[in-house]
Amino acid sequence: MASEAFFSRAQHALSLGSTAKLGEMLGISRRTAQRFVAHGVPRYYKRELARLVLPFDPQLAAEIAQSEEHSLATWGLVMPEPQVVVPPALPAPPSPPADGVVDAVVCAAAEAMEMMPRDVRAGLLAAFTKAREIGVDVEQVERVLRDALAARPTGAPVESGATAKASKRTG
Repeated sequence: MASEAFFSRAQHALSLGSTAKLGEMLGISRRTAQRFVAHGVPRYYKRELARLVLPFDPQLAAEIAQSEEHSLATWGLVMPEPQVVVPPALPAPPSPPADGVVDAVVCAAAEAMEMMPRDVRAGLLAAFTKAREIGVDVEQVERVLRDALAARPTGAPVESGATAKASKRTG
């Protein structure tokens, strides 16, 4: 769009009947306003012209700014659109070392059996190896063992690991 049209289009957008009224709003004489109509608005008046027009014709105000390779935001006439910054996802917490996790399982078994962890490692290794070989997962083993313990008669004696070891040596 030729800059000659900006003055007339602004005058129309502001519903001003005369060139002199828009000239007055820009702080220029009637004769200078007539020159703007004939020869275009000088670049040093375009920001002010865009500011006056913006509430009535934002598209025209944007065109005036673009004619000077600016935007309404770079001229400070509107707030720039906020940049949406998505923070990077937090990394997953590191997995505990496998040795520590396995030791926790061994200790849980040893405590339940009232034995030392070194005494249950071989049995747990054999149990887990067999479960893997036959395709049984840990959840299935846990469910079956829990059901078996629940089905045991309530008055039945339960030998602890230490008692069972002692009776095997004496027996």
